[in-house]
Amino acid sequence: MSVLPRCRDASDNDFPSYPIPVSVSVICPNCNKSIPEGKRICQSCGYLIESSERDPSGLSFDDDVYRRGFDLLEKKDVDGAFREWSRCLADSDDDRALSLYGDIVEKYCDHVVANLEWEYFPVPEDLMTLSRGMSARLGPEKNLVQDLISTLAGYPVQVGDYLYESWDVAECLSNAYVVGCGGIDELAGHLEWMGDIEDQYEGRFMELEEEEYAQSARANAAFCRDAASRTRKISVRDYGERDTTWLETLYVAAKEAHAKYYNSKLMADRRRRSYTEALEEFLEEFIGEPLS
Repeated sequence: MSVLPRCRDASDNDFPSYPIPVSVSVICPNCNKSIPEGKRICQSCGYLIESSERDPSGLSFDDDVYRRGFDLLEKKDVDGAFREWSRCLADSDDDRALSLYGDIVEKYCDHVVANLEWEYFPVPEDLMTLSRGMSARLGPEKNLVQDLISTLAGYPVQVGDYLYESWDVAECLSNAYVVGCGGIDELAGHLEWMGDIEDQYEGRFMELEEEEYAQSARANAAFCRDAASRTRKISVRDYGERDTTWLETLYVAAKEAHAKYYNSKLMADRRRRSYTEALEEFLEEFIGEPLS
C-alpha cells in the first residue's frame, strides 16, 4: 500500500503558536540524550521540547528587523515574517546577507520540524516570488524553496512518523515550486532534482525500517523522473497566465495516479493509461495548449 504525503492546510485548524529558536543545547527529559543547539525535537526519541524547557534567548543576529520576522512567525504571519527577512537581506552587505539567508533557512526548518505533531505548516502564500527575490539578491545558486526542501530532507530525525511529516512538508513545498515554474526547462530541472530528494527520503525510511513510507518515496522518485523526461520533449516556450490552484490540483492528481500504477499488480495497463492521461492534462494546463 502506498502512503502519499497529505500536504496539510493549516488554515482549517486552530494551531498553537511556536517559540523563537533556542541557542543552547538541552538534555531530553525522555531519553536523557543531548538535543543539539537550535533544535526543539529530540532526534533520538522524537520528544518535543516544551516551552518551559526552551531557552528563549537570542537569535544568531541582533537585528530588530530580523527578530521582528521571528515575532511575526510566532504569530503565524508567515508572509510578514518573510517580508521582514527580505528587507533585512536587502539592507545587508553581501557577506552578512548570505549568513542571514542560511540562518533563516535553518531556523525556519527548525520551526517546521518542532511543530510537526501539531500539523502546523507555515508556508508563505507567494513562495516563488520570495524565492526569486532572494535569488536576485544573493545569486541564482540560492534557491529558497529547494534549500528548504533539502534542509528538511537532511534533518536528523530518527523517528519514522516525524520523518514522514517532514517529507509531507517537503512535498508541499515542491508542489508550490512546480506550479510556479517559469517554463518547461525549469519544471523539468526541478522534477529531476526532486527525484534525488525522493531517493534521499527512501534511504532514510529504509534505515528506520519504514518500508511502507520507503515504497511511497520510491514511487515518487519514479514519477519525478518520468514526468521530467516527458516534460523535456515539449517544445512550447511561450506561456500565458495560469491558475496555479487548479494546476496544483492536476499535478497532485497525476502524482497519485502514478502511485496507483507504480504499485499495481492488477489492471496495470489501465492504471498506466490513467496516469498518462492525468500527467498530460497537467502538462497541457501548464503550457496552456494541447500537447502536439
